[in-house]
Amino acid sequence: MDDDYRKAMNAALKSVSIKFRHSTEIKGKLSDLGYNEAVIKRVIQELKRLGYVDDKDWIECFVRSCTAKKFGRHAIFQKLSQKGIPKEGALEIVDKHQTDDKQKKLIETLLNTRYRSKDLKDFRERQKVAAGLARKGFSFSLIQEVLENASSES
Repeated sequence: MDDDYRKAMNAALKSVSIKFRHSTEIKGKLSDLGYNEAVIKRVIQELKRLGYVDDKDWIECFVRSCTAKKFGRHAIFQKLSQKGIPKEGALEIVDKHQTDDKQKKLIETLLNTRYRSKDLKDFRERQKVAAGLARKGFSFSLIQEVLENASSES
């Protein structure tokens, strides 16, 4: 048991030395390597105690990174769920970084950069822009609101 623990701990330390990871990612990695649940749980607890793993801090960094890449709220939740992160743990942090006002500003920034050459008065162009923004994870109601404001200003 102690030999398994030591090997699992070394694998986990190697993993977190390469990249800041969430405990769920480490758990999956150790599980893939064939370690049992008790050893994995013990390793995760020790990594948290030593400060190598901080799930809230990891989610905070991830959300900031996605926001900098101009992803909307829905896309961030989708990416977190793909990584196996429970929505409940991330909800408060995402809400802090993805308020409606911040999302509107991100949409406006995208309209002024990526979509600046699009004619928002043309229905087809407007639909394409809205679809692109929806793929970036923004809600349809926010997209419509910002597009209305943008076309009325033009």
